[in-house]
Amino acid sequence: FIALNGWGDLVRLLTSTSAAQRVLSLSGNEWVIGLLVLTSSPFLLVALSLNALNQACRRCRLFKCTLPVDSQDEKLIFTKSVSERILDVRALNWSSILTKTIILGLLYMMLNVTVAKFTSVLLSALNAWLKASGLTLGKVTAIFFAFGLTVFLNPLIPGVPVYISGGIVLVDSATVQLGYWPAMFYCIFICTVLKLAAVAVQQKGFGELLGKRVYIRRLIGVNSVTCRAIKVILEKPGLTVNKVLVLCGGPDWPVSVTTGILGQSLPQMLLGTTPIVLLIAPCVLSGGLLLRADESATWSSLSVLAVGLAFLMQSAAMLAALNAIAAVIKEREAELLAMPDDEEVLAYTKRQKAAEAAMKEARNWHRPDFPWVVKLLLVLGAVTMILSFELAIGFGPY
Repeated sequence: FIALNGWGDLVRLLTSTSAAQRVLSLSGNEWVIGLLVLTSSPFLLVALSLNALNQACRRCRLFKCTLPVDSQDEKLIFTKSVSERILDVRALNWSSILTKTIILGLLYMMLNVTVAKFTSVLLSALNAWLKASGLTLGKVTAIFFAFGLTVFLNPLIPGVPVYISGGIVLVDSATVQLGYWPAMFYCIFICTVLKLAAVAVQQKGFGELLGKRVYIRRLIGVNSVTCRAIKVILEKPGLTVNKVLVLCGGPDWPVSVTTGILGQSLPQMLLGTTPIVLLIAPCVLSGGLLLRADESATWSSLSVLAVGLAFLMQSAAMLAALNAIAAVIKEREAELLAMPDDEEVLAYTKRQKAAEAAMKEARNWHRPDFPWVVKLLLVLGAVTMILSFELAIGFGPY
């Protein structure tokens, strides 16, 4: 295809799909730009360096150029197309983008470095204590269930470490009475019940209480088309594909709490969450297979494979959920726009508009009197966070 039509036609073909259009629509979002700055800055610097080298070779006439070098090119450090993109980038509000870059970096450090490591250590300590205690299977199950439910109440901790830990703790304890593979099924059942119990607590104990606060309802965008589409999907009775994708594909705590804020039926949410067993099973298998790692290296390899399978399934479910929401918006946009607004949220938004406009102007990077000290601190903070992120990614295991 490329040989016959060229790269331009390939790019146009790929960007013409509905999924690509949805992705491109996010390109101007400051959170997305902040994420790109955090994760891709080193690669962008390399690309800019190569482009500058390319332009220097063109200006020195070292090689025969495909595009002629005109008088304007002679003055540019980068090629003309890249120079135009740089002007577009310079026009962005960098005070807001760099702030978001720092926030995203802090969240990553908190979740992946602090919370993940702390959770792993805590679960390992629980496993060691339960092994040494010699408790019965019923007592071990009760302790694990109570501990797992407590962990689920933390919005920063996902369910995967809990399921893997269950595969180690419960399978090890249950193997004596039930046998190895029946113990696996027992653990999968307990973890599924634990997840459903967590859904109930998060929806009723957090979501419905938070839903009474106007600023929380505004924060999740109850009057937005996206939130209305999610509500339409969840309100459909029964075990529908879209409902399952939304409930099982998203992050544990935010999804369950949002259903409470939106005032959804708990029995229906529990029904829609039951297929989560398909995501729980590989995680439990991963933990259970580690118990036999001493017997053969094959068991360790299978454990890693099970975790990879769980990750792929979770990612696929999340992408499918986003696609399902986008499809509902596209098919029923007029109906969604016609839905009645939350009047309290509308009134609160009107009251906040003046303050938000003043704050936006105060954070305007291109304002003539914007303090240079603040600019310097934002740049230094973002650079430090990018370096910390790259070190955590590249040298995390060490």
